[in-house]
Amino acid sequence: VAWWEQEMLLRAERQAWKDRFLIEHSLVNRTRQITGSPSRQSVTWLHRHRGFAGGVVDRLVEAVMSAQEAAGWALAGLGPLQVRCIESVRYSSADDEGHEDGDEGWHQDEY
Repeated sequence: VAWWEQEMLLRAERQAWKDRFLIEHSLVNRTRQITGSPSRQSVTWLHRHRGFAGGVVDRLVEAVMSAQEAAGWALAGLGPLQVRCIESVRYSSADDEGHEDGDEGWHQDEY
């Protein structure tokens, strides 16, 4: 993803942060401690604001679909595939004792 595409995704994220519905339903910056890890993950749901991303989300979806096809997963045989949810996930250290941002390792989704 190019720097300008990242900026477009951040634009969509900032719009989501202002969305009263998402705020009222705890779907903006929803932060949880990752079990067994010193890190936290903060999730913002972007699917209501994908239009602010200037087509970047559509290009990411195309890349994913191409990758699954190249891998031979044959998911298209299951019927038309659609994006169900678009999330921005940020990771941060829960303490200051030598853990860098992004030091979460493999973990199970907790949502």
